[in-house]
Amino acid sequence: FGFFEPFMRDGSITLETGVCLKEGRQIALTGKINSAIGDVVKGDPVEGYLVVYNAHDGTLCFGVTFTNTRVVCANTLAIVVGQAKSLKQTHDMVVGQKTVKLRHTASIHDNMNQIRDIIKIQERTFDASLHDYILMSKVQLSASDVSRIYGRVFELDADADVLEHRHYEQVLKSFESGIGMDIPGVSGTGWGLYNAFTEFTTHHRASRGEDEVEKARGKFSALYFGESAKMNERAHSEILAMV
Repeated sequence: FGFFEPFMRDGSITLETGVCLKEGRQIALTGKINSAIGDVVKGDPVEGYLVVYNAHDGTLCFGVTFTNTRVVCANTLAIVVGQAKSLKQTHDMVVGQKTVKLRHTASIHDNMNQIRDIIKIQERTFDASLHDYILMSKVQLSASDVSRIYGRVFELDADADVLEHRHYEQVLKSFESGIGMDIPGVSGTGWGLYNAFTEFTTHHRASRGEDEVEKARGKFSALYFGESAKMNERAHSEILAMV
């Protein structure tokens, strides 16, 4: 992960978090792209992040994933791998993830320039992602819109009783009074519902593990490589389709 160093030296990237997964066989680092920040609505800024991951046992390709996170969620991506008492919840937004993967080969370091170029591209395309979020904030949702989108995000059968689904009450609660819903222009909008789903995947969706540290690691893995990431992507697509 030495390629982080030039970006840290020139101030374009701030390294924030390191995570070990699968008993240390997989590792991931998160860094903030310092130039990628903008308001969705006044007082609700979003920042661009990258997640770099690799595996020592060859089970995971080296890759870089880009994601965007609300500043109002102060513990951004902060999953600490030390004592359980140090764990922090996250409120990560895995919208429109852009992922680059490289195979484990002897020339892996020769491909670092490609990663550098892609990071620069992400800086330029951040505005396009921010534009999507702004469009979401312009959409006012009815109760039927919320239940329909919920059913699609959770991939329920067409005849399923959405209101009785086990997670509906939690998502609805987050939509009505969750993190950042007190910011003017968020509550009742597509942007608000999107954040209700990401609050569910980062705060409330169960994660397996023998202790709190293992559960946190499992949650991190699900957010970037598993079902939570897919749910967030479906939420993004379904809400943006309402624009």
